[in-house]
Amino acid sequence: MTRLRFFFVLVVVLLIAPSLAFAFYRNPVNSQPGFSRTEILQQDDNLAGKQLDGARIIRSSPVVSDLDGNPSNGLEIVIGDRNGKLFALRNNGQVMWTTQVASCSVTGDDSLLNGAPSLFDLRPDLPGLEVIVGYGKILADPSCPGGIRAYSATGQPLWNYQIPISSISGQSGVFSTPSVTDVNGAGDIIIVAGSADLYLHVLNKDGTLRWKYFAMDSIWSSPAFADVNRDGRKDIIVGTDFTPGMVCNPNSITPFPETNSYYESAKGFLYAFPANPTFVADPIYCARDGGNVIGFGKGFLWAVRFDQSIYSSPAVADLENDGQLEVIVGSSCFYGGNPKPGRWVKIFNAANGTEKMTLNAPECVASSPAIGDITGDGKPEIVAAVASGGSINPPVDTPREGGRLVAWTYDNPNPIWNIVVRGSTQEQADMSEAFNNPLIADIDGNGSHEVIIVVQNSVMIYNGAGQELTPSCPIGGLEAQACMPRKSMFMWMPIRNTPAIADIDNDGKLEIVAAGSHTSYDQPAMQNRAFVYVWRDLEQAITSASGPYQPYSTPWPQFQRDPAHNGLFLERRIRPGVTSMAVLMEANQVQQYTISLYSNDGSPINVTIGEDDASGVIQLSPTSVSLSSATGSSFSVTINTSSKAPGTYNARILLSGNDVPNVEIPITVRVATNVYTTYTPLVLR
Repeated sequence: MTRLRFFFVLVVVLLIAPSLAFAFYRNPVNSQPGFSRTEILQQDDNLAGKQLDGARIIRSSPVVSDLDGNPSNGLEIVIGDRNGKLFALRNNGQVMWTTQVASCSVTGDDSLLNGAPSLFDLRPDLPGLEVIVGYGKILADPSCPGGIRAYSATGQPLWNYQIPISSISGQSGVFSTPSVTDVNGAGDIIIVAGSADLYLHVLNKDGTLRWKYFAMDSIWSSPAFADVNRDGRKDIIVGTDFTPGMVCNPNSITPFPETNSYYESAKGFLYAFPANPTFVADPIYCARDGGNVIGFGKGFLWAVRFDQSIYSSPAVADLENDGQLEVIVGSSCFYGGNPKPGRWVKIFNAANGTEKMTLNAPECVASSPAIGDITGDGKPEIVAAVASGGSINPPVDTPREGGRLVAWTYDNPNPIWNIVVRGSTQEQADMSEAFNNPLIADIDGNGSHEVIIVVQNSVMIYNGAGQELTPSCPIGGLEAQACMPRKSMFMWMPIRNTPAIADIDNDGKLEIVAAGSHTSYDQPAMQNRAFVYVWRDLEQAITSASGPYQPYSTPWPQFQRDPAHNGLFLERRIRPGVTSMAVLMEANQVQQYTISLYSNDGSPINVTIGEDDASGVIQLSPTSVSLSSATGSSFSVTINTSSKAPGTYNARILLSGNDVPNVEIPITVRVATNVYTTYTPLVLR
């Protein structure tokens, strides 16, 4: 039987004594104009945050993009509250529109909007981007079905894909974030989300069902997209839960359950599906197949079995810089035991699902990993939040403190750092929810990348070595006084979501967007209201070492990296077809080679081709090329050993481009007195 897989964590709201009127958190990072207040909600208020006409925001994460299609006025923010209300705001705090996505009563820690909205151009005939959002309660409520809705850039309803309550789980909420992509780059758009009705739903851009997969358990993981089988079409990568039990054998058509069944012991899966699977329908009594429904165990490109449920949303990246994609994913904290399963982040070959590396973690990892170079060595690292512990099956309380932030290189199972995280007032958090994820960006504009994450009631920033850059101080005493000059991003109430980072006002610098609430002790009517916080001028708040990247670069700036939540990390860089050359020649010979060049993420790059060749053995043509999203390019290398004595000659090809790291291709030319060639016959029949 399917069970609700969720931690309702006991949260502790920080009680600030009125006598602490000069506490350090009253010195906030500068707010974006329009996102601060003049009304004092309690004696020690720092006046940060814009209050919205809505309820407390707990898990829904903000998304930032050019919603209105007018880049000259900057970017817009979209966020949902716990009562099902969706808000669109301009970067000056003006509310563009609001709409009620769903209307059901919520109690306790439950929410109607839990994932992030997605922004994508579903309708080129309409201005701007469309907003796609999943809805539904976490607790079972037969009177409150879940689903996915779409709105225009002006807030007009476009369609509502409502999911019937499952007769098995008693639920149909969409807790995860609907992810959106253009499968072939020519308008074949899909929206993909899992649901508590035990299905993965794949919709067309008009909100009609394309197909759905019977996962046989709830789905908290948000899908990522990448072309894993190199057919020119993006595929769907997603994790699911699973309850061990008897399942139908998709390779047999004998009656179920008498003979056509087997015991599946897995407790979670990671799948890769094509956008348009092919399958043969099973009898209805076997795998609930038929029409556009795919039964359990069929239709996918590959599947990986786990001994832990997968809440984590996968990331996809070329970690090894070899043109081959990897899938990176965490686990969850649902299942316990000794040893406890899921204390890891795993890396898989995206082409076939084979495991390449297990990254060891101190506890279970429901977080979705962020990918980016935080050490400045030119290679991407992996960062994830790690829970403090606990499990649902068997029931073990989750410690309220002890959640961690952990970073790894992709080629070493042991972390490069592992820290217990604390908020601005030194409150710790359990970090056990799949909605609370790290980001990576150059917040202060000096070329190095920082790690950003919400910890309990604060946005915290760490450098690439895991050191705190924003203050974490007690609320009183000498240490608190020493913190007074330092700026914090304190938000009063515990939240479990992920911020967003972008240059929202076209000033060339990054802002941090977060959403939550306020304790509002002196204004009870304002308690548990929705607040949006936007902080700017981060270079005045933190100090970090300089680095090699373009100022204010954003390797992983919001949940699943982009506003459509594709989860794909491809660095903007020049990718040559070869990384080095070694040539054996005789003196007075000339040989020519062609080297292909590609833009790694498909964005346009103007490449200058130069050389470091003290021996004068290479010639390059042309000396500049342009790379685009549609095509690569190439250049020729002529190696000339005229008048060269026997020996070894070294040269380098130097590739540079606009706002990308330089690339070197070393060339070794060995000149020998005689080079003998042996030919081997080949016989074909």
